Amino acid sequence: GDPKQRFEEDPVRMLRTLRFAAKLNFDIDPQILKIFDVDMTQLLRDVSPHRLYDESQKLFTMGHLARVLPMLIEFDIWKQLFADIKPDISKFIERAAKNTDQRIQIGKTINPAFFYAVLLWKPFLERCDFYLAKGIVPAEARAQAGLDVLKRQATRTVIPRFAETFIREVWEMQVRLLNPKPQQIEALASHARFRAGFDFLLLREKSGDDSTQGMGQWWDHYQSLSSDEKETAISQYNRQRAKTRRKQNIEANESKDTTAEIEPLVNVPEARSRRARREQTRSKDHVARSPESSTANLNTDHPIMKRKRVQRDLSQVVFGPTQ
Repeated sequence: GDPKQRFEEDPVRMLRTLRFAAKLNFDIDPQILKIFDVDMTQLLRDVSPHRLYDESQKLFTMGHLARVLPMLIEFDIWKQLFADIKPDISKFIERAAKNTDQRIQIGKTINPAFFYAVLLWKPFLERCDFYLAKGIVPAEARAQAGLDVLKRQATRTVIPRFAETFIREVWEMQVRLLNPKPQQIEALASHARFRAGFDFLLLREKSGDDSTQGMGQWWDHYQSLSSDEKETAISQYNRQRAKTRRKQNIEANESKDTTAEIEPLVNVPEARSRRARREQTRSKDHVARSPESSTANLNTDHPIMKRKRVQRDLSQVVFGPTQ
């Protein structure tokens, strides 16, 4: 039939066309390519976000995700599926797509929500910076940023609640894996989301993200150790962590010293009024600290000077024990 009429009847057929072309590696008919314009792809906005989520899962799990992503950008479909994600395939996204395809080809299971966590990672960081700039504490900034990004993405594809929870937990694990407390490393390695968080961290590190500080390799090496070797690794990590903290404290103190007030090179005479106030304050402090001056200021009319000593009859006073 007429391709234009078929796409207008069901815009999701455009996604199927690209999916089959990427999976079977065939060229799309030129007559169909002419129809893939901005006006035609805009029809995807009329499709239910729930249905578009299901279609996006088919793209992620077909085993040729790395091949179909550039096609989504080329045919202006990317913007119809992803709200705040720029149409640019970064090294992080590309490596995640290739790893997803490799897992499918060797028969391993995948979680489609993991790739959504990869796609939305950059918008999540940008939103975190927005809240941190307002003075919100990091934990609350991350929580609110996650809600905002997922809510915004729901205008294109409605991610189920369980998948949203998974995505936010993977993001939160990044902070815990980057700077773990030594006494919590063993418990963290047995966390339900450790594997997903670790894979995410290692992908970031292999994609050139310097902010991981090499912790991806550290966790990768840690998992291959025996129980005794793990205790040794934790002790070494604890010493290195303490050394890094001392270095940071020294640098912080040095920065405070450099920002201290510098004395002027030219001696400017102090104002007469300020000098007089300082001398007056100094004399008052000296008087207040001197006990002699405090008693000298007491005149005869002072109540304490008017007190009369009562004469007592010492014959009535018993000194010592009596028999």
